[in-house]
Amino acid sequence: MKPFFRGPRDQAVSPSLLTLSQLHPEILARKRVVLGNVMIFHGTPVRPAVARVGAQFCCPAEVRQPRSLGLVPKFCCTGGVRPAEAARVGTQVLLHDRLGYWAARLTPWRTHTGNEISTWNSNSLGLISAHSLRSKSSDSLSKLPFHSLKIITIFSAVAEGEKMKAVVITTTGGPEVLQLQEVEDPQVKDDEVLIKIEAAAINRADTLQRMGLHPPPKGTPPYPGLECSGIVEQVGKNVTRWKVGDQVCALLHGGGYAEKVAVAEAQVLPIPAGISLKDAASFPEVACTVWSTVFMMSHLSAGETFLIHGGSSGIGTFAIQIAKFYGIRVFVTAGSEEKLAFCKDLGADVCINYKTEDFVARVKEETGGKGVDVILDNMGGPYFQRNLDSLNFDGRLCIIGLQGGPMAQIKLSSLIARRLTVQAAGLRVRTPENKAIIVSEVEKNVWPAIAEGKVKPVVFKHFHLSEAADAHQLLESSQHIGKILLLP
Repeated sequence: MKPFFRGPRDQAVSPSLLTLSQLHPEILARKRVVLGNVMIFHGTPVRPAVARVGAQFCCPAEVRQPRSLGLVPKFCCTGGVRPAEAARVGTQVLLHDRLGYWAARLTPWRTHTGNEISTWNSNSLGLISAHSLRSKSSDSLSKLPFHSLKIITIFSAVAEGEKMKAVVITTTGGPEVLQLQEVEDPQVKDDEVLIKIEAAAINRADTLQRMGLHPPPKGTPPYPGLECSGIVEQVGKNVTRWKVGDQVCALLHGGGYAEKVAVAEAQVLPIPAGISLKDAASFPEVACTVWSTVFMMSHLSAGETFLIHGGSSGIGTFAIQIAKFYGIRVFVTAGSEEKLAFCKDLGADVCINYKTEDFVARVKEETGGKGVDVILDNMGGPYFQRNLDSLNFDGRLCIIGLQGGPMAQIKLSSLIARRLTVQAAGLRVRTPENKAIIVSEVEKNVWPAIAEGKVKPVVFKHFHLSEAADAHQLLESSQHIGKILLLP
């Protein structure tokens, strides 16, 4: 007999005759076998047209009257192929013995332990409710009365241990500690969606996590990656907005450097009009960071002046565009003429080379000695007093990074005399509820600007997941402009 069964990444199995009692010890013990690929008709194996759990199944041609079997029509056909409702455990079990056909439409369960097997017997007929066939032990199946069964069709049952690839931080250190490894698929909670990732973006926070300085929040994926785009592959039972097949991008707690990620429904955004699925990965983190700090906290508004340090970064290139959309005069600092020229093309009004100019003096010169209204700073300590000296009366300094160091010495009188406000914020450490508010505000206030073509993605280079170390080296070299993306 030719091999008829193949589980994901597993070798084929070809027993001469298979019943469920044989199926369990021989196949189910293989941790990644998908039972939804197997059908047995009078002891003869039947191979479904598409071997994917919950996506396709094929009934034997002899099953012609689904109503008499108690089956919902979409779950039974005459030799054809139909999509199943969901890839869940124990959706259908069809049993046959000498007296005819019996079927059970079972309630899907999401058990992870998978040892629950129940039986019901009437006139020596066994009806098996397989709530979960994820058991590693054969005991729970081997003791059941399978001898009277002639046909068993399992429509949807998932074995334990589906795998994906993700970038793992093997130890704290440099980019070389990033390694692509096989890991367990994410578990999807009731209020989450599972995204098959098309692209993920690199952020400075990822490098800090790699060095052990920015750990992921408790209960979140250990892999780096704070934003992604992709296609919804599964939805939790409480999810109402999204459905399987939707193209989306998302703000993540972590886990973006992978083939799949589970994320709360409220942190998922539609792909902006006119933007490719791949490029959409460049928006969630920068948009949520800039909008939540500069606009929601510092209340930057039309007619004001705004200084962005690191204008050619992912944050900077986005901040320039969204500020110009809202009628703000934009100042930027960058370290090369090439980067300054790029910022100018994006709409920056005043471009300052911090390596050759004193940004405080230039800001004062360009504002008639007043200073700017808001500063977005990623340097921290070394720039702190100089930023205060660059602010106008009632100016707001918003600190989102400490690339220059965490320590500073300041003159408090400069705060008092000009009524200055110092703010600081991180995005990853915010609560899910707070992130949901930010994501909602971004969709309302930023997505229209993207749809109008006023804010465009700035993507410098793409890397494969296996090249994550190279991507981190490029980011830390500061030789890029805009965002760097990882592709599975």
